[in-house]
Amino acid sequence: MIQKRVEEINRTGLHLDLGRIIDDAFDTYKKIAINAGLGYIIMLLITGLATLGILSIFFVVAEIFDKITELKDLDVLPLEYFIGLMSFSLVTTVLLTPFAAGILKMCKTADDTANSNLNDLFYYYKAPYFLNLITLGLISQLLIIGIEYLFTYVVIVPFVGGILEYTIYFLFILSIPLVVFGNQKPLMALETSAKLSLKSPFVFIGGMIIAYIFAFLGIIALCIGFLFTMPFVEAMRYTLYKHSIGFEEETKEWEQIGTNEE
Repeated sequence: MIQKRVEEINRTGLHLDLGRIIDDAFDTYKKIAINAGLGYIIMLLITGLATLGILSIFFVVAEIFDKITELKDLDVLPLEYFIGLMSFSLVTTVLLTPFAAGILKMCKTADDTANSNLNDLFYYYKAPYFLNLITLGLISQLLIIGIEYLFTYVVIVPFVGGILEYTIYFLFILSIPLVVFGNQKPLMALETSAKLSLKSPFVFIGGMIIAYIFAFLGIIALCIGFLFTMPFVEAMRYTLYKHSIGFEEETKEWEQIGTNEE
């Protein structure tokens, strides 16, 4: 189904209505906001504890590195920073990528039943989805970290690196829903997401900018409000996927209606 839809988009283009997508995303968000916000609080606690553990290990390893190689006395690239960033990214990717997929599933449940299910948040921490999601997250993170390191410490043009990082994020915006809803493998999901994003870039960029502006408004509400506005970002991602690719059951339904009409 996914391949047929992508081939159709390649032939006819991707025509999206940003206004309609924003309205649809808000409707979905209103159904998931409370449960998804509670989920973010839980994950914040888990991620915080995991990060503290990783940082403790990292500082011990860094001290050993310093004593063995005396990196601080050499005019070399900040290897310690790079290793620390990699470690932190590994932990957050393992914990948060399946969680983001869970919010997407919550959006789908809310769309289908008008109610959100807190259990959906942890649905993808199991086979076969978990491995694919972790692989997808690690590929994306390694690419972003590599670009940051290259343009900050080698080429020393951090502005260009920042632009490239946001470009990658934009191109891969549909990769997670393509894995969990479209059953695509990580590399195929990244490729498909990039193709779709470039078919309607202004709608994708506009939608995500609006989503993040709304999400960060939550900081005004004593910061904790951010945890309850942040789910709108995933609601927007879900809606972009829904309007771009759609779902298999909807396609079958449309086909059945067409057959009945004939």
